[in-house]
Amino acid sequence: MGIARRVSVPAVARRAFSLLRDDPADAVRRFARHPYYWLKHLPDRRRYRREHAAVASENAAFDQRWGTDTAAPRTLGSLAIPEGAWAHGVQYEAVGERDFARALAAVADDLRAYSFVDIGAGKGKALLLAAGYPFTRVVGVEFAPELVRIAEANIGAYMRARPDLACRDIDVVCADALAYALPEAPLVLYLFNPFDEAVMRPFVDRLRSWRERTGLPLWVLYVNPQCRHLFDALPWLDRVRDERALVVYRARD
Repeated sequence: MGIARRVSVPAVARRAFSLLRDDPADAVRRFARHPYYWLKHLPDRRRYRREHAAVASENAAFDQRWGTDTAAPRTLGSLAIPEGAWAHGVQYEAVGERDFARALAAVADDLRAYSFVDIGAGKGKALLLAAGYPFTRVVGVEFAPELVRIAEANIGAYMRARPDLACRDIDVVCADALAYALPEAPLVLYLFNPFDEAVMRPFVDRLRSWRERTGLPLWVLYVNPQCRHLFDALPWLDRVRDERALVVYRARD
């Protein structure tokens, strides 16, 4: 028996449009064989574009309002880091304010007891948004020194512009996710698809060890969850929100 493979909707749509562009005859043959499959998923390409454009506009407005530099994506190849260091990473993209608020709304606990940790913080957009909530501390972990410097500048600009922030203990550290020691405190762990399975698997192992050692409360907010199967396999994590682009987990007491 074959093993079923999860195929993302955007990937299906990209493949379909690529076929139509590069080999229309083959695209017609494929459609004729599996019409329901293509008719089901092709409209999602248009939705994906609309959603992406809306988030890009939202991010640009955020930077204009607060004098920050978070909106523009950065590929790892454009950064001054050794090639081997970014082989398993993913380019930086800023999270939208509404998407972030939706993810955090699933955390049904008093945030004042928690530290917020963003693994793969990039330019720090999630850190700025997290500072609007009453976390004990907000920390970003980023392995690219150039992005760390940008994140530090963004934190400074945002804190000067926002004296009303609920959390003012905001920091970003330059570290490899597999070397960073998670704080021994209740955690809201934020992951915006920071790396592929080659790094995510040992990271999940480290998270398991942290949980076994501390027994502390833990929430995981996983955006664009490409390696969700690694978290789904942990018997002590319960899914409290499960959507196409977001999975929220809570560690059992």
